[in-house]
Amino acid sequence: MKKEKCYINDDGVTYSKDKKTLIKAPVSITHCKILEETETIKESAFERCINISEIIIPGNVRNISKNAFYCCFNLKEVILPEGLVRIDEYSFCGCIMLERITLPSTVESIGNVALDSVKSIVIPASVKHIEGNPFSSCEKIENLSAHFSIINDALYTADGKQLIHCFYKGKDYRIADGTQSIRGEAFSSLRRITIPESLETWIVTYVYPLERITFLGEVDEIHFHNAFYNSFPKLCRIIVPKGALEYYKKILKISVNEMFGEDHFPSRPVKLTKRILSPSERDIPSVLDLVPVKGGSFSMGSDEKKAPSWIMPAHEVTVSDFYIGRYPVTQKIWRMVMCKNPSASKGMQLPVEFVSWFDCIEFCNALSRHFGFRPCYRIDYSKLALVLAHRDCAFASECASKKKTDTLARAVSLLNDGVGGFRLATDAEWEYAARGGQLSFGYKYAGSDNLDEVAWYDGNSCHKTHNVGTKRPNELGLYDMAGNVESWCWDWFGDYLPFPQTNPQGPCMGKWRVVRGCSYQCWPDFEAEVAARSHIHPSYANRCIGLRIVLSL
Repeated sequence: MKKEKCYINDDGVTYSKDKKTLIKAPVSITHCKILEETETIKESAFERCINISEIIIPGNVRNISKNAFYCCFNLKEVILPEGLVRIDEYSFCGCIMLERITLPSTVESIGNVALDSVKSIVIPASVKHIEGNPFSSCEKIENLSAHFSIINDALYTADGKQLIHCFYKGKDYRIADGTQSIRGEAFSSLRRITIPESLETWIVTYVYPLERITFLGEVDEIHFHNAFYNSFPKLCRIIVPKGALEYYKKILKISVNEMFGEDHFPSRPVKLTKRILSPSERDIPSVLDLVPVKGGSFSMGSDEKKAPSWIMPAHEVTVSDFYIGRYPVTQKIWRMVMCKNPSASKGMQLPVEFVSWFDCIEFCNALSRHFGFRPCYRIDYSKLALVLAHRDCAFASECASKKKTDTLARAVSLLNDGVGGFRLATDAEWEYAARGGQLSFGYKYAGSDNLDEVAWYDGNSCHKTHNVGTKRPNELGLYDMAGNVESWCWDWFGDYLPFPQTNPQGPCMGKWRVVRGCSYQCWPDFEAEVAARSHIHPSYANRCIGLRIVLSL
C-alpha cells in the first residue's frame, strides 16, 4: 500500500497531508505558527523543543495529545483556544517556565501531570474529568466546576471524598475529616500531614519531601505506584494509633501495585523509623541492588596483537571505592523514574534500551533527586538543543570543527567529581568492575573464559534481549557485564595515555562517548572481552545500548 505523503512547512514542522494533524516539530525550532487548519496536535509533537518560548494554539484544535509539549523547558506562554476539549496526560509536563495558563471555557478533560509546573490555575465550569493530579506544583486553585470542590486549601471531587491536590502554603496539614481516598502526588511541598480515620485508600506515587505522617486510624489500602515506595517508611517519621503498629508494618509490606509484581518488595521487613534518616544513612545500595566495589589498581586495556588500536596500550590505572548496579537498569526502573519506556523489546525485567547518552544523564539526575541526593550532572539545555537538532551522520563528521566540538562537550558537565549522586561509570570503573575488581581471576570475559556461561550474544540470544540476571555473574556478583545490552559510560572516546593514572575520566572533549560490554548481537571475538570498548555519538540510541548506574558516597 502506498504511504500517504505529509506536508512540511517552512519551519520544518510536519503535518498530515490534509494539514489537520500536526505530527512533529524539529527539536531546534525557536518559533512556530501552527496552521489554522490544524485540529489535533499529535503525541510528542513538540517534545524537547527547548528553544521555543511561546505558542498560540489555533481555534480549530480540539485535543492536545499526550506529551505534546513535554520538556519544552523555555516555554513561558501558551494561548489555548476556545473550543479546546481535551488536554491529555503529560501534555505540558516539564515546562518549568510555564507558571500560568488560562484554560478556555470549553475544556472538559485534563490528564494526569498535564500542567505540573503551573503555579496558579482557574478550573472552568466546563471541566468534568480530571485524571490523577495535573497540578502537582500548583499553589493557587480557583474552581468554577460543579464536579469539584475546594476544602481546606485542597482540590476535591464534588462529594468531598477524594483529595486530588493540596495547595496549602504551610508545612503542617491535617486532611479534612470525611476524606476517603488520596490521589498520587497530592502533596507537593508539605512536610507533615495528618491522615483522618475516614481514609480508606491512598495511592502513593511520590512522598518526598514528607517528614512526618500521622495516621489517626487504620487505612484499608495503600497502593504504591512508584519504584521508590521503599523510601516511604525510610524518609518519614510514621506515627500510628496505639495498638496499630503491627497492622501498619503489615500493610506497608504487602501493598504493591499489581503491574510491578510482588518481587518488587524487599525480602526484609519494612521498619517504621523514629526519625528522619540522612542520605548517607538510607539503605540505598540495598533498595536499588547496588554492589560495593573496593578500589584498587589494575592493568587497563590490552597489548595483544589482535587488539584494536583504541584499547592499546595496557597501562596501570587506580580507581577509588564505588557502588555499581548488580544488573543493567531494567525497563521497570526506567519506566517508574521517567514515566515512559523507550525500549524496542518490551518487558519489565528486560534491560532498558533505545536510550541515548543524554537520556541516561537525565535518568541519573532524576534518580538522584528522588533519593534526596544532589544530581551529579549539570545540563546546559541551550547547548543540548544544538546537539539534538543534528542527529544524522553528517553532524557527527562535522563535529571535527572546534566550535561544534566545544558545544557538544559543554552540553553536560560533571558536578563535585560525581560524588554524592547517581551517575554513569567511567571507562576505567567499568573495566575494573568487569574484570572482578580485587577478586579478579583474570578471565577473558566478565566472569568466565566461556562466553556462553556469562553472556547473551549472537550465538545464543536468538537476536533479542533477555531478562537481566539469567546468566552467571562475575567475581563481584555483577550480571550481564558481557552481552545482552552494552552500557553507556561517562568518558569521551579517545586514545589511552601510556602512563599510570588515578580515577581517569577520559578526554575533556570529543565526538563520541564510550560504550562498554557488547550486546546480544556480538560475536565471541575480541569485542566481547573485558578490555573491549566501542564508541557512539551521545545523541544516538538503538536497541543494543542501555546503562548501569554507579554511586560514590
